[in-house]
Amino acid sequence: MLDQLVRSGVKIVVDHFGDPDRRAGYTGESGAALLRALETGRVWVKLSAGYRFGVGTDTLAGYAATLLDAAGPEHLFWGSDAPFVGARQPLTYRDAVDSFARIVPDAALRRRISRAAHTFYFG
Repeated sequence: MLDQLVRSGVKIVVDHFGDPDRRAGYTGESGAALLRALETGRVWVKLSAGYRFGVGTDTLAGYAATLLDAAGPEHLFWGSDAPFVGARQPLTYRDAVDSFARIVPDAALRRRISRAAHTFYFG
């Protein structure tokens, strides 16, 4: 479906890291489709709900690094995913902010990612 949306010319926001395959990451068919779509400049990915994947911080950081390499920080959004539906354990907004800091340790990159949504919506 992503390829069809890209061909339509609309702006696209994909949430939850693009739901990468837990074993293949972005090397499988759907992950490769997301990376191709990012090359168009009309796709943004939301770094949110990493807690849903049942993977560790290192894996989430790897997902974020792959997306940063493919799209740059201007095409990534961060989101807390509050109220944390589907969380296996209680989470707080602070937990989400701390997770963002761990998966994107560079504060300057985090600021650029944080500004991307504002730019997307407000120019």
